[in-house]
Amino acid sequence: AIGPDHSIYYGVQATGGTRGIVHRANDALAPAGTFSALPPIPYLSITNNIQALTTNAASEPVVGIYHYYNGADPNGNLLHLNDPIAFVYDRSLNQWIAASVSVPAYVGVNAMARAPNGDLWFGGKWSRVYRSTDGGRSYTAIDESPLVQANAPCYYPTLIGNPSNGAIFSINVDARGWVYVGTEGAGVVYSDDQGVSWRPVDAYACAPGDPTVHNPASP
Repeated sequence: AIGPDHSIYYGVQATGGTRGIVHRANDALAPAGTFSALPPIPYLSITNNIQALTTNAASEPVVGIYHYYNGADPNGNLLHLNDPIAFVYDRSLNQWIAASVSVPAYVGVNAMARAPNGDLWFGGKWSRVYRSTDGGRSYTAIDESPLVQANAPCYYPTLIGNPSNGAIFSINVDARGWVYVGTEGAGVVYSDDQGVSWRPVDAYACAPGDPTVHNPASP
């Protein structure tokens, strides 16, 4: 990831040794440079190390991780859901801050992106889309699957019988602020209103020749 101040950051996936390490070089415009390790991320459990990485508008690195599935308590609650899955490196404090999320994400974060207005977005593994308006300190969950269904009623279960989008494997934001999400089972979906509503990119996702799955909004 490259920050607005040209700092370069990288993390490592699926490796032995100490996990949760992000490295930084201070000038992407320089012909050469040296990376140095930031302090370890204070995770509770981690499966595949640094899974997603971006920066906020202040050029602070923001990361998403996978965490272990630790079983369930006697009430059936998944124990890993309280593990932090997103962190931001606070430069003023010189330490990692665990982000709060409004709804826990199963397993962890798959992909992150920074919008032109500075908002941060991430997609969860088998869960939702998340948005931060405070530089990665907190995230609000958006359950985009029913919002796609509301705009394209026949969209499910026409694609291999999936009742929801599944995992979010990729996410990006264009110059207009439109958010695009690559999903496990529903193709590419997008929002042009900061996550309030979502629809499939494919205007012909619903079968026009089958009245049981016809989308009236499709041309």
